[in-house]
Amino acid sequence: MDLIPQEEKSSVNKKAIFIGAGALLIVVAVAFILLKPSEKVSPAGNNTENNTTGTTDVPQVPGTYAPVSGDTKVPDTNSQAGSGIAIPTEVKEVGANNVSERDFNVVLDKDAVSPQKVIVKLLDIVTINFSAVDKSYDMTQPDNGLSWTVPKGGSKNLQFQGSTPGQFTFYCVSCGGPDKGPVGYIVVVPK
Repeated sequence: MDLIPQEEKSSVNKKAIFIGAGALLIVVAVAFILLKPSEKVSPAGNNTENNTTGTTDVPQVPGTYAPVSGDTKVPDTNSQAGSGIAIPTEVKEVGANNVSERDFNVVLDKDAVSPQKVIVKLLDIVTINFSAVDKSYDMTQPDNGLSWTVPKGGSKNLQFQGSTPGQFTFYCVSCGGPDKGPVGYIVVVPK
C-alpha cells in the first residue's frame, strides 16, 4: 500500500530531477575549468578586450622554451636591474599567494627589442605595452599560442598570467623569425 499521494510523488520526482541536473551542471563546469588545455593558461590566460588574444595556429619552433631557476631575481619598480632587463612601471598585490600585477613597457625599433627580457613571478598577472617606432612588427610566442601585431608608430598591450615557469622566447615572424630577430624573452620564475 502506497501512503504518499500521487501529487506529492510527482513533486518529489521533479525536485529530484532538478537537483540531479543542477549537480551534473556543476560537475561539468568544474571539469571544464580543471581540464583546460595548458596553452590557454600558460602564460597566456587573462586577455582583455584591448589586449591580444592567443591563437594556436603558430607552428612550434625549437628553442623557444628553456627552464629557469627559482633563484632568478624578479625586479620591482625601484630595482636596479642589469642591461636589457625590463623594470616594471607598476607592481601591485592582487590577491593571496603573493600574486602581483606587473606592468612593463617594451619598445620595438630597428629590429630590436628594448628591454629584451621581462621577468615575473609564477602566477603574476602581466601587462606588457609594446610600442613600435620604425615599422609594424608581427610578434609571436609559439609555446603559449600568442600572436600579436604592433603597428608602426602605435602600441599594443599583451596581458597574460604567468602560469608556467620557464623562459619563453618571443620574436617577429615578419622579420624572419627567431634567427633574424628581433627577439625578446618572458621569464616566469617558479616560487
